[in-house]
Amino acid sequence: MAKKSLKERLLEKQKKLKENSAGFKFFRVSEGKSRFRILSAGEEVDWAIEATVFYLGKEIGYVVSPVTFDGKCAIMNTYNELADSKKESDRKFAKTFKPGKKFFTAAGKYKDEKGAEPMTDGESKGIKLLMLATGQYNDMIDLWTDDEEAGDFTHPLEGYDLKMGRTGKSKNDTEYSVRPCKPTKAPKQWRKEVNLEEMLKAIIPSYKETKELMEKFLNLEPEEEEDDSKSSKKKKKSGKKGDL
Repeated sequence: MAKKSLKERLLEKQKKLKENSAGFKFFRVSEGKSRFRILSAGEEVDWAIEATVFYLGKEIGYVVSPVTFDGKCAIMNTYNELADSKKESDRKFAKTFKPGKKFFTAAGKYKDEKGAEPMTDGESKGIKLLMLATGQYNDMIDLWTDDEEAGDFTHPLEGYDLKMGRTGKSKNDTEYSVRPCKPTKAPKQWRKEVNLEEMLKAIIPSYKETKELMEKFLNLEPEEEEDDSKSSKKKKKSGKKGDL
């Protein structure tokens, strides 16, 4: 059998990465309490990476923009055109999907908050990116840098799980909490270093896909945004699709 070229191997790897991210492309902290194990990104490497995201309503959800890595994004093009418009209605509509910043870390998730059984779905072995709000990321930094009490939660053998809580559904009533669990060895399938940039790039849509997502969003019924996105009530859409 002929040896596969590097290009063929890279394309196969890319396909697997996208397949592993199918469905729910990343974890989010849901209402109640969830338990996670954060994986190391390497010695002296930050265990979280910042990204530009858009919230396009409950039906589409959060989209990581290609501009995170200096790529072209039709959603950003449309936002900029509407935000700079002379029409008040355009500017008002632009605020409903204003870009924001989130942080992503690689995490293994347990089936419940007690941590008795890890999720191990498919080739990903239960590992996906976990999206964090700025407050969650700051709380995690406090834990990681507290050498006397908590310390490095990413260490596979001497680290510890994080119990993350969430109450509320909208920006005005949502609160997060991050609590350290007792030090434990990570499940064997989670004792590895990850490449955060590679994982994040695997879930970022192409320019064509951002164009399709923007067109879909423009045709959705207006709704109130959730979580820590900008709240908005029902509004009239301008009908202007901008520079897709």
